[in-house]
Amino acid sequence: MKIHFALALLMSIMAVTVANAQFQLDTKAIDQIFSQWDKSDSPGCAVAVLKDGKIVYAKGFGMANLDDHVPNNPNTVFRIASTSKQVTAALMALLAQEGVLSLDDDIRKWIPELPDYGEKITIRDLIHHVSGLRDYTSIMYLNDTLDDHCTDADALEVICRQKGVNFEPGTQFSYCNSGYFLLSVICKRATGDSIRVSADKHIFQPLNMKQTHFHDNYREIVPHRAVGYERNEDGDWEISTTRLEMCGDGGIFTTVRDYALWDENFYTGQVG
Repeated sequence: MKIHFALALLMSIMAVTVANAQFQLDTKAIDQIFSQWDKSDSPGCAVAVLKDGKIVYAKGFGMANLDDHVPNNPNTVFRIASTSKQVTAALMALLAQEGVLSLDDDIRKWIPELPDYGEKITIRDLIHHVSGLRDYTSIMYLNDTLDDHCTDADALEVICRQKGVNFEPGTQFSYCNSGYFLLSVICKRATGDSIRVSADKHIFQPLNMKQTHFHDNYREIVPHRAVGYERNEDGDWEISTTRLEMCGDGGIFTTVRDYALWDENFYTGQVG
């Protein structure tokens, strides 16, 4: 099983806060930073710079698709992997505000098939990576099944068959994909909607993030999608994509323009 390193999925947003009204952005300096990726035979990225809530610079570097020589641009759609977790956490907080669930709920209230480990694990524990649960992606990696087409049911089965936790909940921090995947399961059971639908209702639609979604069907066509790549043993680029459909711990597809709207919400509080 190869560990995927997909440069075409790299996306950068730079927040610029400047008091001087005469400030002028040094676009040449930004271009220089990303020049190593700005090639017709290399995957790259898209970059947006924000000032006072407005995009003052947006540009693509390198290729979104090396087969057809499609360059990246500010409207290129990238899979942002684990950066998706912040949206999952925000969604759970919004559901708690609505009274749909409590962040202090025992997760077995929503997922009773999980073993009783003798200590309460809360939704809050999942959000803060202090649950002690074992990471399902690490287990799949050890089983050499992480590259297989895995469904929510597959991931949940792996988590539920674990006979113990790595530490007493709340006593240690350990980054855990299992926790954030389970948040997507809780979201669906608490609301009746998948995390894709729920995030769209609560976050993406209100913020006008029209090119953003949780990608829960790996076969789904996504216009303007950037392809992921990794180098092979000879140093040549090869396609590197995932067939995983689990969301919550990852799975968001978005653009730098849309992600700028998400960033601005931290200052305006339009949502939440």
